[in-house]
Amino acid sequence: SGKALGAPRTGGELEKALLSTLKGSAEERLAYVKEHVTSDAIRRFFRRAPLGPDLLAVVVRVLADLAAEDAPKATELLGAVADAPSAKTQAGMFDDDERACLQRLLAQVGPQAAAPWQPEDTEADAE
Repeated sequence: SGKALGAPRTGGELEKALLSTLKGSAEERLAYVKEHVTSDAIRRFFRRAPLGPDLLAVVVRVLADLAAEDAPKATELLGAVADAPSAKTQAGMFDDDERACLQRLLAQVGPQAAAPWQPEDTEADAE
């Protein structure tokens, strides 16, 4: 691809790369995340600011693809995303398609990485 993107320096750059520059291509998004995105970067970019539902949905989609070929890296990145503010709340706003993607991802990363994303069953348990 003619769009040679460097590693993102800010959350805004990551968002721009995934939501606009590479919008049309799942393969390019996956390659970009594999090459340039680390769990440290995600934690640094989103320590205080949430990803936002749109970016979170795209990241989940990319990580679901990534998990199919590199589950450890997907697991590590998902852990960093889970630490971002409001991540779980925003995942709760996903549409059916996005939710299916998240479930596909969680099935591939193992119970520990999946735990922060599971709905709280406190009410159900009380009944």
